[in-house]
Amino acid sequence: MNVLQLISEWIIVAPFICGLLLFPRLDNESKIIFYVVCIALIPQLATTFLKKLDKQTLNVLYNLYTPLEFCLLLLLFYKRIRGNVLFLFIGVLNLAISIYFFSIKGLSSDVVFQLICINNLIYTFLIFVYLFKQFRRENYLISMSDPYCWYMVGILLYAPCTFFVFANYLKASSNLNSGKSVLWIIHNIFNILMYVFFTIGFLKNKKYRISNL
Repeated sequence: MNVLQLISEWIIVAPFICGLLLFPRLDNESKIIFYVVCIALIPQLATTFLKKLDKQTLNVLYNLYTPLEFCLLLLLFYKRIRGNVLFLFIGVLNLAISIYFFSIKGLSSDVVFQLICINNLIYTFLIFVYLFKQFRRENYLISMSDPYCWYMVGILLYAPCTFFVFANYLKASSNLNSGKSVLWIIHNIFNILMYVFFTIGFLKNKKYRISNL
């Protein structure tokens, strides 16, 4: 295992510890990100210990994590974007797609990469919807002192890259098995950056809340 991949697997510990220590001071949006980190911690670290021992268990962990992450991030986006019809449509559509894929593939036979790709496309779309709504304001509210912006930047870097990695996996998995392909290297970098930005967001959360009192 190369150093970059090792850092990518363990970097999630940083926002977990930071979020755990600061949890009473986190606002609701930051708590949602912390919950995402908590549920991601299990399959991401399990990859290190179980990938050669129990692939089916690992598949179940990732397949349970994927819809849980989607629900939490959909709630995070809804808090800033609103739009009941849009989010109801996305939620129902994703539920139908999830039921379809899990009914065909099950939870343990394989990771449902198709659903991961679809979810990350939705995250990217919702971030652009958020940015569009912000830039239409006379005094738009995007500020790097706002923890939410750090979360959005992290997800915006990670989500499109994840889509291309797993879309390519579905097309030609042999190119990715080694973990050393260009796409995996880029994915590892953006995975590291996302969790670093989550950590920064947690650290900025207290300062941002005090300044807005």
